[in-house]
Amino acid sequence: MISTDADGAHFQNNRGPVTVRYSSFQGMADDAIAIYSVATTINQVIAGGANGKVVDYSPRGILEGDQLQILDATNGAIRGIGTVTRAEAFKCPAGVINTGCYNLMLDAGPAGTQAQDPAYLYAAGNGASIHHNVFHECRCHGILLFAVDVRGTIDGVDLAAGHAGFRDHRAHQHIDAAGVSAVERIA
Repeated sequence: MISTDADGAHFQNNRGPVTVRYSSFQGMADDAIAIYSVATTINQVIAGGANGKVVDYSPRGILEGDQLQILDATNGAIRGIGTVTRAEAFKCPAGVINTGCYNLMLDAGPAGTQAQDPAYLYAAGNGASIHHNVFHECRCHGILLFAVDVRGTIDGVDLAAGHAGFRDHRAHQHIDAAGVSAVERIA
């Protein structure tokens, strides 16, 4: 695959599994591989804690099993992740366009969640499989994974000499070569 965009491979709002194998990435200005859904905003908190209920307006359909990573609107700190156990669409209020409106029940509404908190919807690339890829020097961040089911699916990754490693956006932390399984440095 040849890409002339900032990302080497860019998958947004894809509910199916994404497979990237035996590829070589070089010279990207952003992510080598980006698999994600959308950011949204909590509009109302009806109940917190176990079986928490929130109202969300999202440009992307929200389904049971999707996850919301909710952040504190004041400082960007991660409040927590809740799995959608029930999603009920309703007619949006007048003036709300290009979006869907949802009453959501979460298995656990993160403590402190408030109206206007941003949330990342994990509903893309479930079952992602990223194997045996080479990442050469670039001005990139590595792999962006905002998906529910990605654990244990990145292996056989080669990092070119001097490559900074990857960022795990789910935990907002950096993963260096030692943190990715089966990593070898190449010249």
